[in-house]
Amino acid sequence: MQRNFGWSKNSLTMDTVISTDNIVEIGEKLAIGSLKRLVSYRGDIALNLYRALIKDLYSRHNPNYVVSNAYDYVQIACLYLCGHIGQKLGDIVTDRRNAKVSIKHACCSEVGHWFYKNFNEHRNTRPYYRTDSCKAVDPFKEDTTEESYDKVELIISQMQLRKRTQDVLTCYINGMGVCEISKTLHICHATVWRNRMLLREKYKQLTGIEY
Repeated sequence: MQRNFGWSKNSLTMDTVISTDNIVEIGEKLAIGSLKRLVSYRGDIALNLYRALIKDLYSRHNPNYVVSNAYDYVQIACLYLCGHIGQKLGDIVTDRRNAKVSIKHACCSEVGHWFYKNFNEHRNTRPYYRTDSCKAVDPFKEDTTEESYDKVELIISQMQLRKRTQDVLTCYINGMGVCEISKTLHICHATVWRNRMLLREKYKQLTGIEY
């Protein structure tokens, strides 16, 4: 049985005029199309978003349904289209690369831009639930966690870190990646890396161990 989103799959043309009545419908179609094309380049991440957005559109009339993060891409498309109310999808505009393209193409590029921005942040961020940072607990092994924490705190105090470097270290300890630390502390990526290199040097001087 074929499900219907409430609009015809092929109803969009380059002569379609953008209006307040159809802007959400157009935004949904362009977001779906953009994510579907990205599946060929970014595999599982784009595919999961595409499937989630399809589910959102299937279930949007259910008052108890909460849309996924994938619907953000529809909102991005709609926000772009809001600047072109009254124009046709085939009208020529200048995109973010100063190229002359249709409004439809520019809108899809805007969706793609935000996807790649989020993709790069996801790739550069080490989540706390990574398997290599969460070791399985051996129930028969003596718990030395408190002793380990005391040793870590002693080493950190002996390193005599400045506040900025201490803040960066705290973020790393909490499992944050470069992009996340940069956003949290409102500093550039280069500053995060410089403080990381300083931490490595101080640790090596103090313990003689290089990591």
